[in-house]
Amino acid sequence: MFDGIKIQNLDVQDKEALRRKLGVSLSVCPNTGEVLTERKETELNGLHFEFYGKYASLKGSIHKYHNKGQHNYDDFYIKDVVNVLKNLHIELDINPRTNRVNNLEFGVNISVPFNVDKFLMNLLIHNGKYFTVRHERNMTFCEYVHSNHIVKFYNKAKQYRHTHQIQGEIMRFEIKVIRMEYLHSKGVKIEYLEDLLKTSFYSKLGQLLLNTYREILIFDSSVNMDALTAKQKKFYIAAENVKYWIELIEAYTSCKGNPKEYRNKRTYYQRKIKEFREIQYRHTKDNKIKLVDDLINQKWKELTTMTPHVNTLINEFLQPEKCSNLTDTHTPDTTSKCSNLTPCIYGQFATNTPEAKCSITGVVLTRNNGKYLSTSELMYYHNNDKELFESLKQKYYKSKTQKDDDIQSVCYYIAHNIRNSETNRRNNLRKRIMRIASVPALFDLQDTLVLTPEQEESIKYWDGTQYGLNEYVK
Repeated sequence: MFDGIKIQNLDVQDKEALRRKLGVSLSVCPNTGEVLTERKETELNGLHFEFYGKYASLKGSIHKYHNKGQHNYDDFYIKDVVNVLKNLHIELDINPRTNRVNNLEFGVNISVPFNVDKFLMNLLIHNGKYFTVRHERNMTFCEYVHSNHIVKFYNKAKQYRHTHQIQGEIMRFEIKVIRMEYLHSKGVKIEYLEDLLKTSFYSKLGQLLLNTYREILIFDSSVNMDALTAKQKKFYIAAENVKYWIELIEAYTSCKGNPKEYRNKRTYYQRKIKEFREIQYRHTKDNKIKLVDDLINQKWKELTTMTPHVNTLINEFLQPEKCSNLTDTHTPDTTSKCSNLTPCIYGQFATNTPEAKCSITGVVLTRNNGKYLSTSELMYYHNNDKELFESLKQKYYKSKTQKDDDIQSVCYYIAHNIRNSETNRRNNLRKRIMRIASVPALFDLQDTLVLTPEQEESIKYWDGTQYGLNEYVK
């Protein structure tokens, strides 16, 4: 089912807390104590986290994460996807409602009764693209690289046979979406992590996977050559070589300036594809191509079969406010949590928790901890209180960029500016003091520098001893 994902701008309430949890340390300049902005990476059970300044990103296999980072050659069901998203929310504060998916892989692992490597050697073309071979960690991937997606085949059993006891042959077939517009154009509008649990998309994804496989030309060596005419035999032997198809493709793509010639040569190419498939349909003996088609279809249906239990898991995760065991309003001293509800989500709805407000705007926070409005909370108000959101946007969102249509980016900048409205005032004061202290003066700085009570309060946690300002630093 789903496997690799990528989130370019990871949205968590406290990235520093995530750094510490993952064991990623900050680099500090030994002379000035300044935090150095550098790229840091770490890995957790098959997921790779990258930190750069105030930004963080995530990429990797949620299937492998489900298996504690050991492998992803087994089956990955809907219930497993729910459990992974729930775990990421609880353990790492990765909210599925606010984290946008930028890349996504979906496909199937199928057990086949033949040698996978030999089957992959018979791959030819897909929609005018011939496959390329990519080597990675002693593995060979056969890929058709398109502008917004990649079609991939590889030997999954071979990938893990040296570390796990795997019997038989396992082939992986998947589509890697590198631009989400590809799925959107197919009617699958996956934008955020929570959309991976929208079951209405599953049949469309399965059909897309199946149609993609059926578009690929694959040579079948089991065709009964004795049943072919001399002309058919000559053509089929020539068509075994991918170079034959490359030459046909280059013949019509090279004459785009001549519409008539381009149309004629493209029609000839399409006629040859039809002839190739017709021979396989009528004269094959051992139809491995059709067998793989059936196995892909069966496996996808198996992985995405909905049961009452799975429905309950998804509904409780996506709609926690509907859980009857959320709170006991009659006895506020004894609040019971729903057993399947994540603590992070629970904190947003529990009735006996003191109301927390943003120290700058006074807006109620939907989480128990925190000082300022976060990106996820602004997304919540965008969806539930348009008037409040617009007032915050008018006050704290000044810049007009190409990202104005991206509501997540707008929320990020609003949250950023809200924090800065307090921290910039304090930091700017410190910088001014440091600049004054760095220049030799006739009089002691402590005798000439006068701070207001508000200014003294704003820098009371700053160690200014090295500048002779310890009198002002409490």
